[in-house]
Amino acid sequence: MSSTDPTSQAPVTELAEDSPLLPTARRVLRRDYWRTMWRSSVLQGVYQMLSRGIQVVLATTTAGLIEHALGRTLTAGQILPAVLVILASALLEPAALLGRNRVLLADTYDHELALLDRYLRLRPARAALLRTGQVPDRLMIDLVRYRLDTLDVVGAPVAVLIGIWAAAVAGAWSPWSLLLVAIAVALPIALTAAVNKRGSAADDAMRRQTMARTAMIQEVADAHDLYWARGRAHRGAARVRTDWDAFTAGPAGRTLRDWATKQQVVTTGPLLGSTIVLAGGVVLAAHGLMDAGSVVGAAVLVAPVQAALVSVTSALGSWKAREIVSRRLGWLVVDDDGTPAGGTTVAASPREDDGASIRSLELRGVSILLPNGRRTTPVTAGLARGDVLWLRGGVGTGKTSLVRALIGLGADLDGELLIDGLPGGLTPGQVLLIPQAPSFLSGTVTENIALDRAELAATAREGLEAASMGRLAAQVLEPGGPSLSGGERHVVAWLRHLRRAGGVRVLDEPFNGLSPEAAARVLAEIEASRADWITVLISHDDRPSRLPGLTERSL
Repeated sequence: MSSTDPTSQAPVTELAEDSPLLPTARRVLRRDYWRTMWRSSVLQGVYQMLSRGIQVVLATTTAGLIEHALGRTLTAGQILPAVLVILASALLEPAALLGRNRVLLADTYDHELALLDRYLRLRPARAALLRTGQVPDRLMIDLVRYRLDTLDVVGAPVAVLIGIWAAAVAGAWSPWSLLLVAIAVALPIALTAAVNKRGSAADDAMRRQTMARTAMIQEVADAHDLYWARGRAHRGAARVRTDWDAFTAGPAGRTLRDWATKQQVVTTGPLLGSTIVLAGGVVLAAHGLMDAGSVVGAAVLVAPVQAALVSVTSALGSWKAREIVSRRLGWLVVDDDGTPAGGTTVAASPREDDGASIRSLELRGVSILLPNGRRTTPVTAGLARGDVLWLRGGVGTGKTSLVRALIGLGADLDGELLIDGLPGGLTPGQVLLIPQAPSFLSGTVTENIALDRAELAATAREGLEAASMGRLAAQVLEPGGPSLSGGERHVVAWLRHLRRAGGVRVLDEPFNGLSPEAAARVLAEIEASRADWITVLISHDDRPSRLPGLTERSL
């Protein structure tokens, strides 16, 4: 966009640490989390309680069995509690994990849809993210990281309570048991704490580096032809190598070492703790200071006590990591609670019917750069309600690509776009797009017209009746099921007009695949409804020339 367009300012894709908007953004992110993830959070606590609590019960049961066995007083009745604990562990813990994961999957969709909805509605979002390399996949990865970090924080209190219980059990056996458990836990925790700060920053840096490589691979996979794919692969491979060399050299080399050190400490810590208890317990038992049952019990109790402190450390690290990620997600949600004037270049998320208020569009030399390196012919036109802009041209001239960029779905748009006389940008939510190949969801034909507005179902059925398609109203569209003809698909897509009272509409090759009679009906429908719309019509067909007062531009 030109410099007169406010969206051409440096895009806000990450809030600064000292931004006055950051507390608001974090509050909205927390609100979204608890609205969509509260069931998963409760089940996370239940799972933690079962998985860690069973360890404590198993430790006490095992210690008692060993003492009875050494004293030759073991009976079948004393074995029964141990069997019940093992059965509980085998049944309850997996069931709790399965239940948590099933609910987590459902909650995850809701949580991600909330962010995606905002992302798709932001005017400059797509171009801004593509310029900075922060593609939607990265937003989703950041959201996953935010969700997992919050679950870590949620699970920490339960782990601490179980850990206190385990420590109390160890202390009830003997002070030596408690001392061994304390030493076995404190040493690896101290080592983890020593590397956690730099290690957490290294984790984030490594993750971003991995995402950069993944994005480049995806670019190659999405290439339009073999030669372009080879070129992208060659350039991408060279860039990956250059970025990796730069990442591992100088200060970034320390990042790599910090990351490896943290992974090593986290992996070997639990093993070190168990070794301390067993070795120390054997020495103390040899001197008569501990019995065999207490040694084994203490060895088992190290895990829940250590997990309690690890959970605290992990929760603190997750809290910090979540704060980092929230800066990258915050700019997408900040307007939900209101944005202070002048605080950000991100506008409030528009509703689907916001486009109905648009009265005029002015295009001043708008064009895009196509993947093949060619720039489309600049287009200049002034449009008001009732006007039709016909973009004509052959295959490969960039008609569809230009219009998709115009409504915020494609590449960067060069030139200037004025909405009601003011510089601005369109969002997908403000434009009714009827693509050349309309998409359909699994559901009835009526549901595919009404979509999320059930109150339009009756009107949709009336529209189908008027088009002599009433018999199809209840037909289910799904993969492998009955399909619609080209003309029927067009009618269904056209009836989605019912969702809008007017505004801006884009019709991409509306006559393709239609019989002369059906094409004539489409042309008549465009003319009959044009008064409420600013219409952009893409077609290589000559039929639009029959519309009166047409604005024609060739690409």
